[in-house]
Amino acid sequence: MERTLKSLTTTYTMTLLDKTFYLLRSGLALLLVPIFFACDDPTDLGLRLELQENNLKTNKIELPLSVSTVYIDSLRTNVGNKIILGQFEDEISGKIIATPYMSYAALSGIFPGDSLIYHSANISLKHTQVRTLPTVMQLDVEVHEVNADLYANPIYLSNRKLEIDENTLGSLNETYAPSRDSAFSIPLNDDFGRMLYTRLRNASDTGYIQGFDGYNLDSVRLVYRDSTVSNLYPDKPLALVPSTTSSGLLKFDLSTDSVTLNVVMMDLSGRNFYEYNYTFNSNYYTHIERDKSSSIHSDLQEEYQPSSNPGNIAYLDMVGGFFPKVDLKNLYDFTDSLDNFLINKASFSFPIEPSVEGFIDNSSFLTPYVVRDNGKLNIPDLLGGNYLNNVVLANSNNVYYSSQTSLQMPLDSNVSYNGDITLFTDYSLNLFKTEDNKLAEELILISSDYLDLGRTALKSDEVTLTLYYTTTKE
Repeated sequence: MERTLKSLTTTYTMTLLDKTFYLLRSGLALLLVPIFFACDDPTDLGLRLELQENNLKTNKIELPLSVSTVYIDSLRTNVGNKIILGQFEDEISGKIIATPYMSYAALSGIFPGDSLIYHSANISLKHTQVRTLPTVMQLDVEVHEVNADLYANPIYLSNRKLEIDENTLGSLNETYAPSRDSAFSIPLNDDFGRMLYTRLRNASDTGYIQGFDGYNLDSVRLVYRDSTVSNLYPDKPLALVPSTTSSGLLKFDLSTDSVTLNVVMMDLSGRNFYEYNYTFNSNYYTHIERDKSSSIHSDLQEEYQPSSNPGNIAYLDMVGGFFPKVDLKNLYDFTDSLDNFLINKASFSFPIEPSVEGFIDNSSFLTPYVVRDNGKLNIPDLLGGNYLNNVVLANSNNVYYSSQTSLQMPLDSNVSYNGDITLFTDYSLNLFKTEDNKLAEELILISSDYLDLGRTALKSDEVTLTLYYTTTKE
């Protein structure tokens, strides 16, 4: 018998319709299918069957899926105004060293004029996420200039390392308790601070340029002000370099006013203080250095190759470079054994192991990415925003239109990540049945936050794909 599959997706518009007519077999049945389904009984599922012959039945099956851990080194880190800093090591992740590179630009504040004198300079940072096993971590970091320029448009990957000037502009050595502390400051040396103060002092008067008198004091000060507020100085980017004694990772949001470079000034009485602030959110990225020799995944030497480490756990660790790879072979094998059928609903379930003690969170959301024919993710298209055929789309999308939103599976009740993949499954099986073409044989699970410090352990032997489908009775 010839096997056929007619796809519901061809009748979708901008969202899934709540009533879709589908002719399962000519002259036999007209099936009315809504969006949502909840249980095994066709009536409870919301299926209303208008039959000339009562020859249809609704089925449910839970397909186990094979999940392994693979290594991917090419993580993009100049997105989302986020940087990470520090060092972390344990038997799962191995050693991770994160060094952020950042250009600084004038933000706002007080110009000193003739009434404010230099006091100090510092970099203030407030973390938004932390990864550390002890409740108290050692925070040792130095500030250096980077001997390279950073640009706004290029794509910076985590494995790109830049040359750093050997001179130290500032440093911090302290014990840091994430449960109690959320912010700290790195003092900068006075030579660097006074250089910035001198610029501000020279730029203090607005002034007016009259004619072409370039020697007029007001004209000179106006040029200094323009150079300061328009960021025309050829300043080198800064690097925050963690020392070997650091013992945790911290993430920072550069788009907030809690991560700034500050020039601190005081009035002549020494009692009142003022600041001019610089932001880091223009050009930035984080270099991540990984050493897997102390990790249970030390066997992962090549990208996308599954770990041979025994056990029933697959790990997602964005900064460590470990990702769960999901094999869809059981889905295609099962549907290949069927003739006429209709997918009513399909859903993923990824149970987790409880997180370890310390400050390591589970990822909030997971997104399945499609592994292409070359065995890798389609990085160029993904970076360009082309999700079609590269990411599992949410059910609110239409694969034939431009609206593309990736599926984000939330962590439900701290037990499992669950996601409705009806659209993806129907579209994939339509290609498989009609063109003998598999949209995806494997998927890679990635956190929706590219610099997520969380680490998730999936129970790889309990991962399932649940199908509700309709067939003809024998």
